Amino acid sequence: MLKGLLLAGIGMVAPHAAEAQDAVSSAALPTNVSIAQRARPDYDPIGGRIGSFFLYPRLDLTGYYTSNLRAQDNNDAISDVFLDVRPSARLASVWSRHSLQADVYYARTVHANYPREDFSQYGGNVTGRYDIGRSGFASLTANAARIAEPRTDINSNLASRSPITYLNLSASGQVSQDFARFGVSVSGGLNKQTFDNGTTFSGLPLSQEFRDNTNYNGQVEGRYRLGANTRLLARVGGGGIRYDINPFNGFDRDSNFYRVEGGVGLTFSELLSGSVTAGFYRQDNADPRFLDSSGLSFSADLLYSPTALTSVRLTADRTVEPGGSTITSGNVRGTGAVTVEHELRPDLILIGNARYSHVEPQGAIPGADEYGGSASALYYLSRRFRFNASVGYSARSSDFFPKFNAVIASAGVTVTL
Repeated sequence: MLKGLLLAGIGMVAPHAAEAQDAVSSAALPTNVSIAQRARPDYDPIGGRIGSFFLYPRLDLTGYYTSNLRAQDNNDAISDVFLDVRPSARLASVWSRHSLQADVYYARTVHANYPREDFSQYGGNVTGRYDIGRSGFASLTANAARIAEPRTDINSNLASRSPITYLNLSASGQVSQDFARFGVSVSGGLNKQTFDNGTTFSGLPLSQEFRDNTNYNGQVEGRYRLGANTRLLARVGGGGIRYDINPFNGFDRDSNFYRVEGGVGLTFSELLSGSVTAGFYRQDNADPRFLDSSGLSFSADLLYSPTALTSVRLTADRTVEPGGSTITSGNVRGTGAVTVEHELRPDLILIGNARYSHVEPQGAIPGADEYGGSASALYYLSRRFRFNASVGYSARSSDFFPKFNAVIASAGVTVTL
């Protein structure tokens, strides 16, 4: 999606890899943490102490160019440049045990040539973690946000003269405990989306009420440690999508789904860590006019670090998501992505990303293939300033959904206090 692709990776590049190689000890590297995610004490924001918390104010200023602003067919594509201004703040505890963190943000996006594409977004979340002994924890996260739907989203309505906005409310929790060789985790979540109505280019109202939905899910995971580096995994999960109203055609788009998977978890020091599982999923639709679906279910998150300065992350998943059509109960999306990160110098990170998704609507309409990639980098000037730049490509092919391709470039600065 456009927003995800634009923000996925950022920065500019420079030489001197040998200097960084000498500065890093592979024995001290954390597992399952990529190059760009690692703590950088020389460049981490300073923040300000408030009792047992630290406050981290931040401002992101990013300029973008896109060759296809509304993600339309190439014959109708329009280009534009726009600016995203995003102040935010994080309040994080510094306790020796347990943790509490709160984030808030506001973002305003302003376009040079097409002001009807301007939008504002804002939101916040709170995350708490309670440590249970030495090998367990309980966590809870709550989130509220006003979001502008990216034009590249497969559910985006191109008939709307401005991006559709919606309120997203979510809560999720997890309890995890290890007992010697055995371990178990129980997790669940609830997500509520309420869409604002749009307006067509001719000024007519464009109702989006049929898209309002509640999505819930839960999962139980069992683990058995075979050795120091390998665990067997078994997962059973499920959930459902409930739409607030049925559209005028009378379709009941509610559905339930479940998935059963088994696999392995790996932790070979800093070299390889993560998990791979595969199994079976099924989606049952409330309306018999929608065919139930089933098939291969999979999930993967593997981080490979061939050197102390390079990491390669492979992710894959197959999920059921709400749909944006009155004639589907949702979409089954299979996604795979690979991200390569390299530390050219301690203050300079290069990032490359490629992704592919296959979307299967749960209705009598054809699916779609989405793909893209980006090349980007981060340059840390100091603990207060970070620069970024990126160039990327995004595309969709389909016999039903709008086809498009777009080149996106960005450059910006992050200021932290």
